[in-house]
Amino acid sequence: MILTTATFAASDSTVKLIGAAVPLLALLWVRYLFQMIVLGVWQVRRGAFDLFRTGSLKLQIVRAVLLLTNSACTFAGLRHLPLPVTTSLAMLAPLISTLLAPLLLKDHVPRSKWAMVVLGFIGMLFVVRPGGSQFSWSVMFPIGAATTFACF
Repeated sequence: MILTTATFAASDSTVKLIGAAVPLLALLWVRYLFQMIVLGVWQVRRGAFDLFRTGSLKLQIVRAVLLLTNSACTFAGLRHLPLPVTTSLAMLAPLISTLLAPLLLKDHVPRSKWAMVVLGFIGMLFVVRPGGSQFSWSVMFPIGAATTFACF
């Protein structure tokens, strides 16, 4: 879990550093090309050819578009906002997922989970500081990333 967190942090930091000089589509292309190669080789070595069969192609396409949109919004947010602000706003995904669970999935969300979501939201507010100089229209990028990830 620590290695995964460090990998995501390194990825976001790299995008933040080179994002101003490299077009967004090029960043996305390289990110998914690298992922396709690594995961493709891993799946072939495992002999997991069932990977290419699906019960619902439409849902798989929707999930792919949501993930691509999530990455595009994250990368655009990193281009226009400081890294901590972008990351904090993108961490609204659990809040959005919790809000969607009773509406779309008819799940019961206990008070304890609502309390944790509210605490996370308060923590995000401490980092983002709405009304501060860093709060502009560009916050819509990481909020879009959080929304698309929650739907994903």
